[in-house]
Amino acid sequence: MRKLISLVLILLTPLMVFAARPKVALVLSGGGARGISQIPIIKELESRGIYPDIVTGTSIGALIGGLYSSGYSALEIEEIVKQEDLSDIIFNLQIEEQNLDRPYSNYDRSLISLSISDHGIGLNNSLLDDSKVEALIKRKLSKVLDIKSFDDLSIPFRCVGTDFVTGEAIVFSTNLYDSLRSSMSLPLVFSPNQLKDGRYVVDGGLADNLPASIAREMGADIIIAIDVNDSVRANATEPYYLETLSGVAKQLIILISMGSVRSEHQLSDYLMIPDTGDISVIDFTSVDEILHVGEAFVSENKALFDQIEEELKGYLPLEKPLAYDERPYLYIDEIQLPTLLKKYEKLFIPFKERVFDEAYIAELSTVLFKLKQRENFKSISYNVADGILAIDVKRYEERILNATIGLSADFSFRNDYLFFDPGVTLTSSYYIKGSKLTGKIRIGSINLLAFEYSYPLDKMLDLSFALEGGFGAYAKDSLISVKNHKPSQGGSISLLTTFTSNFTNKERLDITLKGELTKIDLFSSTPSIWYFGSGISYSSRSNIHSIDLLLQAGFNGNLCYEMKADTALNLDRFILSFKLRAIRGNESLASSYDVDLFSTLAKDRLSAELSYKLFTNKYWNLSIGCFFDLNDCGNTTSLIPFAALSDIVVGPKLSLDIKLLDTIDVSFIAALSNDKKLSIGMYVR
Repeated sequence: MRKLISLVLILLTPLMVFAARPKVALVLSGGGARGISQIPIIKELESRGIYPDIVTGTSIGALIGGLYSSGYSALEIEEIVKQEDLSDIIFNLQIEEQNLDRPYSNYDRSLISLSISDHGIGLNNSLLDDSKVEALIKRKLSKVLDIKSFDDLSIPFRCVGTDFVTGEAIVFSTNLYDSLRSSMSLPLVFSPNQLKDGRYVVDGGLADNLPASIAREMGADIIIAIDVNDSVRANATEPYYLETLSGVAKQLIILISMGSVRSEHQLSDYLMIPDTGDISVIDFTSVDEILHVGEAFVSENKALFDQIEEELKGYLPLEKPLAYDERPYLYIDEIQLPTLLKKYEKLFIPFKERVFDEAYIAELSTVLFKLKQRENFKSISYNVADGILAIDVKRYEERILNATIGLSADFSFRNDYLFFDPGVTLTSSYYIKGSKLTGKIRIGSINLLAFEYSYPLDKMLDLSFALEGGFGAYAKDSLISVKNHKPSQGGSISLLTTFTSNFTNKERLDITLKGELTKIDLFSSTPSIWYFGSGISYSSRSNIHSIDLLLQAGFNGNLCYEMKADTALNLDRFILSFKLRAIRGNESLASSYDVDLFSTLAKDRLSAELSYKLFTNKYWNLSIGCFFDLNDCGNTTSLIPFAALSDIVVGPKLSLDIKLLDTIDVSFIAALSNDKKLSIGMYVR
């Protein structure tokens, strides 16, 4: 009998030892950009062989935790936040997509736009568009998007969202993309994420910003929690902190999530609080600085890590989770399309029977972007399960009157030439079975009333008809100089028919027919100028090049035409650009001339510029270069382009370009010509 008992004890000993090993949980808090400081702390734990058995997180902590639980190492997550342009991905403004130039029409780029309907203000329920966030998450987690339970990830995982109706916490354990997107949905910033059961979910930080209790419910014996907000709360006691608007805003965000955090602190065995007091929740441009905050915490708190290591002595190193790279890619056998997309079925044929990798996702994102713009979908997304790619779309409600108010401004100043064109635009659109009727009123240097009807002829070809009436600065005088400027009271009426083909979201071809009647001064006896013609334009954009080609030709009693070519190559720190202009029109009209850096009017111009970026980042760059310009000073009478080029201008040029948000570009330029003319200019567009 004793031998039997001894044998049983020997057999059970390994199981008893295994059961005795404490379960370690890693709990990651929300906090926007501050959450990046958690990565060096995870990296330090890894270096000591401490790999968690459980991961829970909220908001940015959910995103980092989702990546970590899927098999990414802390170093790999660090590389992601460094290489991806997080600021551009997150702060993707909810504005109407900018159209590329087309014949006879320059797009109006709104600095601010706001939609008004009979349901309220704003057709979108957020300030930011989440499409780039979705693309990032799905691109980086493509191998695990179809996992049914988070317990099947490399590390069991949970994240938290907040029911936007009841305020209750929702703990996610399935559907990785929906879970992460829900946990990050800060109200007003990102739209609430709607689940299949109809519930709207917003940022988990409103209900539980440090989900230690969830880790305990999952069986954690040792909880290592990282709170990236507690040091910010401490700053609120400093003099003058709450005397500023920014200080009050920061503290309000902290207080909203503060209720549950204190109790979660008490549940944590090891609480780590990096000093993020000087970091804003939206400061995604300072990734290196935020990582340094985490590294500084590690350096200053070695004893705390030693304590964890001591408690786990005898069990280290813990079992390393399955790496993300070791997982196979998913394979797509079938595409599931909603009724609204059945007519585009051929577009999705190339996506069948393919590996679902990053190249696949990039191609798919391009197609979905085009369809969203073309069909005016409120959103278009997809899910992957059991080899099936299911596309999901949401439309704006057709009964809504969509009226958009846009504010725009063009400002140019150089030498004695001043151009300032602020504008307010009111646009109203109706969508009827794929077709679109738009009315537009613009108030600016040229006041415009326009109506346009567009109809899809094919999957990527649109036909539109437009009627436009304008009043304002049509005369050549509006281009000459601020000193000689005369108020312009011209007017025009025009009819346009346009065929538009969008090859990709950054490549477009337009063919337009136009008839127009213009009078330079409506209140004088000056004769009217009529015009009939057609034009074709092509535009293409990529990370390294831009191409704009335009050719317009017609009659106004004489032959008229305009040729325009703008190309630019962005080769690392060098920028090479070429411009070509050839314009023949009525010499009394401003549209018949081009204006150079030195306020010279020209009908023909050839120019080239080579610049070198001295200092550059994603928001601004300072460059120095040289330019060459050959023009006719507006004196040519020949119809042959470039037959009378005479004025050669060469010289150095210094430029400072600043990008504000996604809609405003500010440029400061200083140039010196070969005849010692100095041009100093500022441009806001």
